[in-house]
Amino acid sequence: MAVNNSLSDLLPDMKQRVMNVIDFLNIHNIPLKLYETRRTGERQKELVEKGYSKTLKSKHLTGEAADFVVNIDGKWSWDYERYKLCYTLYGEIAKYFGLEWGGDWRTFKDYPHIQLRR
Repeated sequence: MAVNNSLSDLLPDMKQRVMNVIDFLNIHNIPLKLYETRRTGERQKELVEKGYSKTLKSKHLTGEAADFVVNIDGKWSWDYERYKLCYTLYGEIAKYFGLEWGGDWRTFKDYPHIQLRR
């Protein structure tokens, strides 16, 4: 299933915050890129079945979440251990702009994930 990374599919507040994150990452040459924004219910179900997500009630379904992934020379990497510094810095940047970072969650660590605060 195709991955959607359109900023226009995010709620206006989330879109602005994601654009701030993107600008900060670009200015400081941090190699994370926007990977996914709004999802269909079908895509969310697929990710739950594969164990990449734990809920069918993701904020991706409402345009309140986005995932950023390390991208070096066009190659995507979800490897947190290898890129721990990049992902941790990204989490701090997202929190600075008022977002919640999935890397702070207690039970299911979702390092690429940011969302509007609950």
